Parts: sequence; structure tokens; C-alpha cells
Amino acid sequence: MLSIQLEQLYFPDTSDVLLHGIECNFIPGWTGIIGPNGSGKTLLAKTIAGLYSNYRGYIRGISSNYYLQQIDSIDTDEFYEFLCDSSSPSGIIKSKLDINWSHFEKIDCLSFGEKRRIQIGIALFLNPPLLILDEPTNHLDEYSRIIIQKALIDYTGVGILISHDRELLNFLVYQIYILKEGTGKVYSGNYSNYLILSQNERIRSNKEWEIAKYNHDRLSKEYSRRKIIASQAIQKRSGSKLDKNDNDGRAKLGLAIVSGKDGKAGKIKSQMDKKLEDSLLTLKKARGNLSKPELFYQPEQDDHQKNQSILNLAKQNLNLEYMNINIPPIHLTSSSRLGIRGRNGSGKSTLLNFIYDQCKNKFNQKPGNREEMFDEKEIYYMRQVMNAKEKQELIEKITNLPNFIKSEFNSIVHFFQMDAVNRKILSELSPGQWKKLEISWGILTKPKIWILDEPTNYLDIFTLESIERMFSNWDKSLIVVSHDLTFLEKVCTEVIEIK
Repeated sequence: MLSIQLEQLYFPDTSDVLLHGIECNFIPGWTGIIGPNGSGKTLLAKTIAGLYSNYRGYIRGISSNYYLQQIDSIDTDEFYEFLCDSSSPSGIIKSKLDINWSHFEKIDCLSFGEKRRIQIGIALFLNPPLLILDEPTNHLDEYSRIIIQKALIDYTGVGILISHDRELLNFLVYQIYILKEGTGKVYSGNYSNYLILSQNERIRSNKEWEIAKYNHDRLSKEYSRRKIIASQAIQKRSGSKLDKNDNDGRAKLGLAIVSGKDGKAGKIKSQMDKKLEDSLLTLKKARGNLSKPELFYQPEQDDHQKNQSILNLAKQNLNLEYMNINIPPIHLTSSSRLGIRGRNGSGKSTLLNFIYDQCKNKFNQKPGNREEMFDEKEIYYMRQVMNAKEKQELIEKITNLPNFIKSEFNSIVHFFQMDAVNRKILSELSPGQWKKLEISWGILTKPKIWILDEPTNYLDIFTLESIERMFSNWDKSLIVVSHDLTFLEKVCTEVIEIK
């Protein structure tokens, strides 16, 4: 068993606290770690793996591990040893992951999916007592995802899985550890079970808040009433309102003082003070336990004709020097939501480029290059990855926005659980946060057509579900390539497969 207890986990090279109160026990089987982009999932994984030491606390139980990061490099020596091994366990792994000597021969030309299968195969072959995987199914097609799932289920050690892949989390894990708002919490079961448990928590915490608020309001009113009574009693005791010749009244006042009846209201008020103080503490605790509302961006409804035809493509073969793509008939309207799926290397991104060019011609736009994508008002094309130059250009455009437009942009960013952006924040974004920024920029520019290539890669689960809700209410044309079948099912009105 692996046991971790981190009182504080600090940001790199600073004394600023990223996470606190991290406690979890990991037994053989898979634990899924989820949380918003930038919440510290990867840094926690590196800490458990022994690659990061800026923390206060302890990690006990397992001294050796294998940590597979979000990189696509392959250790050729380990791969060669894996291929040469003729043991039964090695053969089973190679068979399940569809790995053979041909992959070694073309190692410099492997697809991302092939590289990832090989990396996981090597990790399972080495059979470490602790295996840590960081987004193992990112960029992978359905075929690679399925065979990786089937291979990982046989691992018998302690497995830690950082992932936004809901199908993988449901298939593999026995517990979920969620990082949110600087701390962590354990939920038993898979991701679907976590959704049920967290929903029950929200219902319970809302009920506790309602009860605490009702009791506090009731006590506050009673407190105010008792305060008035006590004030009146003090005035009576002072005798300030008695006539100077009212000897009988002064005698009664003296008797009340001797008997203690005059202090009864004051004692009750003191008791109410304590009750009100306890009620306020209960109310604050209930407020602190309230879950933050689930936000998603609600797009403005456009007044354009919803079924206006945008593009009609007949069934055809797209013959290129390096591949031949069979394109089914495609009919796009101003409110279509078309999903495209297929194996890695089947030509999905190439088809998107083709559709992009056809749409630009439809709108009589000049052929643009990648650098111009953020300036186009009619079409917004978000590709899989931004390079350094493109990131810098986006930074410049965001920082140079007029203040009133920048406020609108920051309000959009807030829906994706990001703080208001500035130059310092922009220089420290994770890949998932860059995705959120790209989507936010697209919303700001209000294009008529969205073309998205694997938009869910790197996004945390919470943002992923947020944009699912957003796009499911979309009234503009959307063309999206994705390996995430759940995303396509929830967002798209039609899905085609490229073979």
C-alpha cells in the first residue's frame, strides 16, 4: 500500500502553497486523479514519483515506481529488451497492445497512438510496484483507447491514473481522488459513482445551509426582541422615568432588585447571545460546505436563419500524394453540429483543412494562413496544438484588447474556471488552460462557423462537461473532430466516420 500525507505542497521555486491537506491511501488497483487544469495533478504525480521535493509531509510504502509522463519519446533500449523477451507475460502484453518488431524498424515514423501503446507496453513489461500514468489516452483514437484499457486492467500493482477520459475512469478505477480549491478528497468507486456521490453531497450541503439559515434568522429575530426587553428592563431599574414623588413605584423597584426579578430579561439576553454565536458558526460552516454552482457559458442566440445552407459536399475521393480519403456526403447548415471520428492517420485533420478551404471560398474570403485564424470573423478554426509563435500572437491580442472588451473576455474565461488573464498568467499556462483560452477567444469573436480539431485534448473533466453543455445549446455551425465518443454523442447532431 502507498500512503501519502502532504501538509503543504509548494509551487516550484517558491514558498507559495499549491495544495494542502493531501491525504490518501492507494492499494493495488487503479486510483483516478481528477481536477481542474492547473490544480496540481501533474505536480502531485511527480511528487509521488520522487521527482519533486518541495513539500512538507510524507510518502510511504513503495520506494520504486514507473512514471509515464505526457511525452511521446521512447527509450529504445527498453523497447528492444521488451521485444526480445520471450516470456509469457511479455507475449501477452505485446499481443494485447498490438506491438511487434515492425514498430522498432519504423521507430522514427510511428504515430502518436503507436508510441503511446509502446510506452504503456514497456511500463507493464517492467511491472513496477507503482505505475503512474499522466493522460495516457490523450490524442488516441478509439482503437488504441480500447486495447490500452484492456491491457491496463491486468496490472496488479498500485496504479495512479491522471485522466479526463471518462470511459477509461469508469472502466479502470476503484476510487477517485479529486483536487479542487487547493486540497483533495477521496471518493470510492469509478467516475460515474463519483458523480452520484458528489451530487448527493451538493443536495445535502444545500439542505444543511437552508436549515442553518432558517435557524439563524429565527434566533436573530428572537435576539432583537429580547434585546428590546432587556433595554426596557434596564430603564425600569434605573428609575429614570419615575416621578420624583412616586414613592410607591420606587418601593416596588427596590423589591424587584432584592428579589432579582429585574435581571431576568438580561440573563435571557445573555443566553441568547451564546445561542446566536453558535448559530452563526453553524451558518458559516454550512456556507463553507456549499458547492460552487456549475457554470457553463450560455451563448447568445443569433437571429440568422437557422437552417441556412452553408456547404454541400457530394460523396467523393480526396486524392492526395500521401493518402486517399473517402469523403461521405456532407451538408452543413448555419446550425449544424457535425462530428467526425476515425482512426489515427485516417485523414480527419486533412478533411478539416479541406472543409475549411471550402467554407472560406463560400464566404469569399482570401485564403488565410494559420497566423490569420484569430482575425477571421466568419470562421474560427482551432487546431490541435498551438506553437510558440501562435501563443505569443494570442497573448498580444488579448493584452491589447480595449478595457471594456477585455472585461467581456475575462467574464467568458471565468466560465472555464480561470482567473482574469494578464501577461504573467499567460506565460504560465498549462496545455489545458491554453485550450480554454482558445475557446474563450472564439466565443469573443462570435464566428458563424466553428471548426475544432480534438478540442477535448488536455481539458479537465469539469471544463469538458461545461463545453458539452455549451455546444449542445449552440445555434451556430460546428464541425468537430474528436476521439471522445461521449463528447460527440452529447454535442453533435450527426457523426460521420472516416476510414
